[in-house]
Amino acid sequence: MIYLASPYTHTDPAVQQQRFEEAARAAAMLLREGRLVFSPIVHGHPIASHGEFPGNWEAWEAMALWHIKRCDKLVVLKLPGWSESRGIKAEVDIAARYHKPVELWDWPQPLLHIAGAGGSY
Repeated sequence: MIYLASPYTHTDPAVQQQRFEEAARAAAMLLREGRLVFSPIVHGHPIASHGEFPGNWEAWEAMALWHIKRCDKLVVLKLPGWSESRGIKAEVDIAARYHKPVELWDWPQPLLHIAGAGGSY
């Protein structure tokens, strides 16, 4: 399974919405390729939007830890703001702690050539 990390938190709700949509688009591409993927943004954005649940790292840290421990690799979707994201830094640190490979993916690009050949995740 691929853990798809991407930036989310922003002061502008329109930016958060755009980040959610791009993460969902990337997750959909991976699923169409037959790869298993978990995106905390795709999962969490509707909950944060409708459940009066914060969308910050502290609110989602326990769930991220659970999923990263079980993933095959962590992929960072390089959307604008990715390198400043506190959540992504924490996710990468967790992946390193559990010896999970980390890949940085430019976006938007077709993921077929980035994901490479080989087995499904």
